[in-house]
This record gives sequence, structure tokens and C-alpha cells, in this order.
Amino acid sequence: MYRSQFLFACFFFQEKQEKEALTMEQKKIDRINELARKAKKEPLTAAEIEERDLLRREYIDSVVGSLRVQLDNTYTVDRHGNKTRLRKREEA
Repeated sequence: MYRSQFLFACFFFQEKQEKEALTMEQKKIDRINELARKAKKEPLTAAEIEERDLLRREYIDSVVGSLRVQLDNTYTVDRHGNKTRLRKREEA
């Protein structure tokens, strides 16, 4: 295996692990939906409310993390063909 192929394989494996860590399991998403349907029909218990809040927070963190990874790998190209990585916005 050539060095460039090895580096690409390492990069691909690392990127795949990051995506898997950021995506939420389908079972948890189904549980969020199940709790939402139940909440429309009847009041949730305190334990269910706590579970729902934890799952919602995990889902939001997953979406935000996925968006950050996507934006970190986004470039703009000017009219001369120069690529520039997006910068984080300065906080005022």
C-alpha cells in the first residue's frame, strides 16, 4: 500500500467514526416520536418527561455536531479559483 493510499484510508476511517458518533440511533429517534405521540393523548410521567428531555438534548447535539462537521469541510471559491475555508464568525 502506498503512503497516499494509507493516509486516505486513515482519513476515511476517522471521518466515518466521527459521522457515526454524531448520528443518533434510529431506536432513540423512534422513542422521541413515541413519547411525543403519547404526550398528545395523555400526560407523561415525571420519568418519561425526564427521558424525553434527555433524548431531545441528545438529538439537538447530534444535529448541531453534524452541521459543524459539514461546515468545517466547506470552502468558498473566488473568481480566481482560490479556495478559502469558512471562518468562524467573530462574536461581538
